[in-house]
Amino acid sequence: MVRTNAILGLKMRLKRLAVAVFLVFLSTSCGEDGAAGSVESQDTNGTDTSDDINVSDDVIEDVDPAKNDVADDVAQDDSLVEGDAVEEVAVPDEGQVPDEGQVPDEGQVPDEGQVPDEGQTPDTNETPDEGEPACNCDDDNPCTVDKCKNGECQNIAVGLACEDGNPCTAGDICIDGNCTAGTILVNCNDGNPCSIDSCDTEKGCISTAGNDGTDCNDGDTCTSNDSCVDGTCSGGTATVCDDKDVCTKDTCVDGVGCVFEAGQGCNDSNPCTQDICDPDVGCLNNPMAEDSSCGDGNPCTTNDLCKSGICEGTLDPNSCDDKNECTDDSCFPDSGCKHSPVANDTPCDDGDDATLEDTCNSGKCQGLADDCSSQITPSDPMLKITNLSVSSIEKMDIDGNGSMENTISLVAPFLGTALSDPITSGQLKYLAHPDGFGSTAPFPVHFFSSVVAPSNAACDYQKNYCDYELESNGFDESCVPVATLPSNIYQGTTLKTTEPGLVIIPMVFEATTVELTIYMAQLDVNLTLNNGVCDSFTGLLGGAVKIDELVAIMNQVPSLKPLAGLVEILLTPDIDTDDDGTADAVSIVLSAVGIGGKIVGVVEQP
Repeated sequence: MVRTNAILGLKMRLKRLAVAVFLVFLSTSCGEDGAAGSVESQDTNGTDTSDDINVSDDVIEDVDPAKNDVADDVAQDDSLVEGDAVEEVAVPDEGQVPDEGQVPDEGQVPDEGQVPDEGQTPDTNETPDEGEPACNCDDDNPCTVDKCKNGECQNIAVGLACEDGNPCTAGDICIDGNCTAGTILVNCNDGNPCSIDSCDTEKGCISTAGNDGTDCNDGDTCTSNDSCVDGTCSGGTATVCDDKDVCTKDTCVDGVGCVFEAGQGCNDSNPCTQDICDPDVGCLNNPMAEDSSCGDGNPCTTNDLCKSGICEGTLDPNSCDDKNECTDDSCFPDSGCKHSPVANDTPCDDGDDATLEDTCNSGKCQGLADDCSSQITPSDPMLKITNLSVSSIEKMDIDGNGSMENTISLVAPFLGTALSDPITSGQLKYLAHPDGFGSTAPFPVHFFSSVVAPSNAACDYQKNYCDYELESNGFDESCVPVATLPSNIYQGTTLKTTEPGLVIIPMVFEATTVELTIYMAQLDVNLTLNNGVCDSFTGLLGGAVKIDELVAIMNQVPSLKPLAGLVEILLTPDIDTDDDGTADAVSIVLSAVGIGGKIVGVVEQP
């Protein structure tokens, strides 16, 4: 049973109005003062305890049955409790149909004969009001609204859309409580002219093969006279394309129709003929001149020439050479060149001087990165410098002009032990490598930072003959030593430079590491030899230092920075390092002391 807030609100209003009418009735029947619409209330002792209750004509009119909006059974419903919060909503009069698009309130039941909006499904088996007996009123009829009233079922016919179970009809509708077939018939046409379409009341649309022999169109522009065969449109006669021109190739292309290609029908696939079409005669395949160039289609031949109308080439053993020494090259007339990898580890040359031990790997020549150890001879003797300091006494002829110089000695006290401290502490293990020790011909001398080799890690590098590994950062990208004196000679036990070079010496000032570059560097040292091996040496390392570079070094050291300006004042350039006629550096002479040692390898440095 459908129950709405609107009906509940109307019931409450009717009850209150009924009480008001009753009071009016008492007032007119028993009141002594004859005041219409007034009732005086007293308690049991006869004392007046109430206010006057005034009922206006509007109130009385409100309960006029002729103007009431609901049926009498609503007024008789005692299930409402005074004070319930309800919303007053207008309920259509009996038989009234809502405006188009208007949707009844949730739970509202249309009056008998009223048609709900499209898509609205009426409630069935409604729950009765409190106090009313329960009943099951669902009649399984989609064309009725089922209600339970006072324990009795009401099955009200409505004009809803329904389904009559016949797949061949559409637009079925409820009429007088029955689902009636619609007037719209289902369209079963499948668009196939070679089928017979019908509708079965149980299975729906059915298409069966038929209309054999009936004209149709199979969609192929290259067929004509198409007809139905066993439910399918089959192509008829193939279109014949003939433009009566012997020099064209006539074809029919689906979707296009006839196509006529000029000169396409005379190619005899012989590279030694000239293929032409004569409109009067047709195709002519004329032989080309003897020894005309051609292509025989064989990738293993070269110099292909026409011989008696046939294209012939000469086998070329190098036709497939890929210039890769890690592949075996071969040629097959049908498939062409094939390049098979040679065995892995086959020696090769990758053309990169910076790699070593180049070998083939999966058809590619690959070498190992050179750590520059290839640039030294293992067990090469070398000179390990144990002390290096700016001399304040010794001088050398740096620029070969016959004068002895050592201008930087003026600021030697400022430099202090900056050169010697990192060497004596072992922080810097600085080596001079005579690359040709014992030779009578001129040879280079290279300078490196190094580490004690792991094989003699406990060796006392300041006193004993030790093995060393050169740090790789002493080489450039091509493994050429960075600090080098190009030409040096032995004169008895003296090692003397004949062609100055460049030396870079790491220096440490107050934990700040800088590099001092000496231009036009040269050696003049005395060696103490033992069976051709150097036990010790003393001597000088001279050259020139550019003032701006020296000042830059001092500016990096907090304690020397205030003296940088003073150095610029005290030192006057006396050496021209770039031969432009202007002195740009000051002469420097360093006292060097050391012992012998041996190079055994190179260690990678970041």
